[in-house]
Amino acid sequence: VVKNVDNQDTMPDFTFNWSTTAPPLEPANAALNPLDPFTLSHNESEEIFSHVESDQPAVVTITEQDPTGLGFTFGGVDCPGASVNQIPGGVEVTLAWDPNDPSTTDVICTFTNNEVVGTPSITVAKTADTAIIEAPGTVTYQYTVTNSGSISLLDVTLEDDNDNNDVDCSPDPYPFDLPNVGDSVICTATHTVDQDQIDVNGDPTPGSGVVYNQVIATALPVGAPSIQAQDDLSIPIIYNPLLDIVKTGMFIDEGGDGFPDEGETIGYSFEVSNVGNVTLNNVLVSDPLVGTISCPSGNGMFTLEPGDSETCTGSYPIPQADIDAGQVLNTGFADSDESGQVSDDETVLLAQAAALTVDKDSTTMVVGAPGQITYSYLVTNTGNVTLTGLS
Repeated sequence: VVKNVDNQDTMPDFTFNWSTTAPPLEPANAALNPLDPFTLSHNESEEIFSHVESDQPAVVTITEQDPTGLGFTFGGVDCPGASVNQIPGGVEVTLAWDPNDPSTTDVICTFTNNEVVGTPSITVAKTADTAIIEAPGTVTYQYTVTNSGSISLLDVTLEDDNDNNDVDCSPDPYPFDLPNVGDSVICTATHTVDQDQIDVNGDPTPGSGVVYNQVIATALPVGAPSIQAQDDLSIPIIYNPLLDIVKTGMFIDEGGDGFPDEGETIGYSFEVSNVGNVTLNNVLVSDPLVGTISCPSGNGMFTLEPGDSETCTGSYPIPQADIDAGQVLNTGFADSDESGQVSDDETVLLAQAAALTVDKDSTTMVVGAPGQITYSYLVTNTGNVTLTGLS
């Protein structure tokens, strides 16, 4: 068996399988077993022996393993003067011996391969299972890798600069080959989005507003240096710092008479909630009428994770002017480093009880003669409202 390669500058080893219908001889210079493949490069040869008797020809089958992965195609096989049967990738040679024909000779078969001439090329397309990012979770990426050239590609690998290092190409192996033009393999990987990435509005670049990834596909074309292709993907982050405050107030009847009196108090509660998707820092609750506002996490500034809330409290001593007005209307405020200021108004109605008494008296107890009697009138506001215009 002789090997011939059309491009002699390229010298890969080509692998052959062979078998025979008769047991091989065992001459000193032929130890090749039919079960063992053998390799040949350009102009190399291998001897195959088979036992032949005059009444028992032998059929030797020789096939070349698929050479496309080496950048070649099967060009054919030529066995001059022999009885052959061409088969895919090889030949069946019938060996016969005629003791009456001394011209019987060995058979020489020459296999030819043609180099595939073309341009290596690879493409990779990256997609994700989500179009936007609003909360922590897992993003799954999909990579479609394609042999877009005309040469077989071997040992294809993927490198993503912002994944969890969990590339999976099942059911294909990894790394994988793309031997034919148009061959594709689909792989996946994941990226974990945590709250910190949302809080800084970007990963790996804070403030960019996106989670950014770039994937690089690397392959080894047959007979050529390695090549690469890349694709990137930016998934927008929905950055929504949002604070909410709900203020409620209730009159506290310390005197127990059912009516507000000057100096009694109104108790206020301020429920502050993070209703956005960004951690809010230095949350501050204020009210211009309430002197001190107490919060469970401290009276200073505190932090609210998304979905968290905190209820703060304070009190307001009622002046007479508010009782005369019949209500107290004021506004509570909440603010943070990340959000805008929010507010909520609350009106507490104050019950009014207008009441007046008058006591009339005189220093004259008995009238015994004509004269002047002097009276005194004690007028008392017995209600909770300032009285004006008395007459």
